[in-house]
Amino acid sequence: MEPEPASGTLIFLFTDLEGSTRLWEQFPQAMKAALERHDRILQAAVAASNGQVVKTTGDGMMAVFTSAAAAAKSCVVAQRDLAAEPWGATGALRVRMGLRAVYETFTEGFTTADLTEARALLQTDP
Repeated sequence: MEPEPASGTLIFLFTDLEGSTRLWEQFPQAMKAALERHDRILQAAVAASNGQVVKTTGDGMMAVFTSAAAAAKSCVVAQRDLAAEPWGATGALRVRMGLRAVYETFTEGFTTADLTEARALLQTDP
């Protein structure tokens, strides 16, 4: 039996690591480890707030939530954990975060790839 299509308001989180090009140029070795820690921190914050990562974009991420409160909580948790992390040579990583609410009813044939991926994630049991 097929799951019901997801519908309603979805909240998308978009993140971007501030000054990443400069950091990679100045600290190429340290940035590899720092970016891995950055990704783990963001992924954990998203998961802790019942969100799903849709995709990563090198030094950023796109995640989806079914409530604005959960998305905002994810941002607060991520920023707190990023600030507490001992970054070493790179110094503290500054991450911009933005939220966007989208109201859609998803049906078969919806053509926007990211929203289609979000639909699939929301229909999958974690």
